[in-house]
Amino acid sequence: MFLRAAVPGPPAAPEISNILSTSCSVKYQLPVDEGDTQVTGYHVQRGAVIGGAVVQWEMVNSTPITALELIDDQLKPNSEYQFRVAAVNKNGMGDFSPHSLSITSFPDPESESSRPSAIQRYMPYALQY
Repeated sequence: MFLRAAVPGPPAAPEISNILSTSCSVKYQLPVDEGDTQVTGYHVQRGAVIGGAVVQWEMVNSTPITALELIDDQLKPNSEYQFRVAAVNKNGMGDFSPHSLSITSFPDPESESSRPSAIQRYMPYALQY
């Protein structure tokens, strides 16, 4: 009988924090099912969200990373994203996790639209002595 080597199961959806204009932190957990050998790394994908749906998933890291957190510093300002992660063991890469909640990166602090405009103040009453 031939037994197929088992890849890891999908981790839970990643959590996103420390959101800035061009970066965020992506945190994830070890999957419940590691396959028939321990997890050796993770692949993270970023999906640009347009009209409420991801239009394309792209790999954030080219080689598996061993940490349970990744800093993605390739975001575009004022853009919406979702993330997902897959675990890797010596048998290969498992399925991707469910996607994270959607996040929106902050506007570019150097752009004209993100600068505060002058505020005109009105005095609603007159001072009398």
